[in-house]
Amino acid sequence: MQENEDRIVCLGSATVDMTVKSKEFRSIKSKGKTFIAIEEGTKHNAESIVIHPGGSACNIASALSKLGENTYVISRVGDDVYGNIIINHLKELNVDTTYLKRTIGVNTAASINLVGYENEKTLVIDRGALNHINPQDVPDTFIKHSKAVVITSMTSLTAANAALKAGRICRENNNYLALAPSISMIKEKARTLLNLMKYSNTLILNEEEISALMGEKNMKKAMEKAASMGPKTVVVLRGTKGSAAYVDGKYYEHRAYRVKVADTTGAGDAYAAGFIYGELHSQNIEESMDLGAKLSAMVITKAGAQEGIPNLYQLKRFKARFI
Repeated sequence: MQENEDRIVCLGSATVDMTVKSKEFRSIKSKGKTFIAIEEGTKHNAESIVIHPGGSACNIASALSKLGENTYVISRVGDDVYGNIIINHLKELNVDTTYLKRTIGVNTAASINLVGYENEKTLVIDRGALNHINPQDVPDTFIKHSKAVVITSMTSLTAANAALKAGRICRENNNYLALAPSISMIKEKARTLLNLMKYSNTLILNEEEISALMGEKNMKKAMEKAASMGPKTVVVLRGTKGSAAYVDGKYYEHRAYRVKVADTTGAGDAYAAGFIYGELHSQNIEESMDLGAKLSAMVITKAGAQEGIPNLYQLKRFKARFI
């Protein structure tokens, strides 16, 4: 087999994220759940309305690029101004957009983050062009000769099939494969994700996601169950409680760093990028978890999923206390 080229391919979402902050959004609790409340037919003032490029595949590729990796994104955007914003921003960060295709007559995926009085966040998303990702978008030889592939959330039937194609190529050619799905993929394409786990090296989820995927409320048991289905390494992100990892029958924990939070959008993607970087550079599990925690902490100090991404020098110099 030809030696793999030194590149990382990120497959999945490319979106524009609109964050609307308003102290006039209130929370209402009912039957154990919390809802954001906006009175129907009313007008509200916002402290800020900001638009940033986002999407997990783009966020992870951007972070890894700033750390010095050669990264590509496989995804789709629409033929609109938002697609231009995403493509131009990725190019500024030296992410290759050769395989980021435009879908004519379809809008670019967009999300609206509603942030209320207590900084709680509610997300509304239109997947747009992401629903048109398909197996033909995944180039066989290119994937075969890439050192690593990261698959993020894929929810349409054709997109799920594209993810499975990439996963099979990785398995057949012994490529490193990391999975960083979303709760949407778990709810809509759980079977696809379970199949992908058979091919994967690393699975990165948050607490809600691993519980839903494994049907197990106990986090450690859920991690053990996930590890038995394929991935050598299972990582669970726990917000301010830090992160946990299960590797080769051993359980690890890492605390989160204390920083002044501007926006938590992209925190999980930043952690994933840092952790994956550590794994690809032969760091031990604790070092990889620390890189993930540091990168995540730095990203949330600025608004937008990609604005606070550090370079490798900045990441190594980062200092903060644990929460």
